[in-house]
Amino acid sequence: MAEPAANAQPTPDCRARMEAQWSREGRDPRALSRQFDIAVHNNVAVPTVGAVLDLLERAAGLAERAGD
Repeated sequence: MAEPAANAQPTPDCRARMEAQWSREGRDPRALSRQFDIAVHNNVAVPTVGAVLDLLERAAGLAERAGD
């Protein structure tokens, strides 16, 4: 299996715009980094056995309904 790609992060300009927007909205701009870390962690593709079995089960159901 290939090594996972580096975690994507927004560009410094994008981060600055988002921090400014958060400040205008009264939110803590320091929390932005935590939000990015959570988003990256939740979007890393690390399939578990259960997830693979679930996908196979769904694919089998779709194939059965399609008549394949």
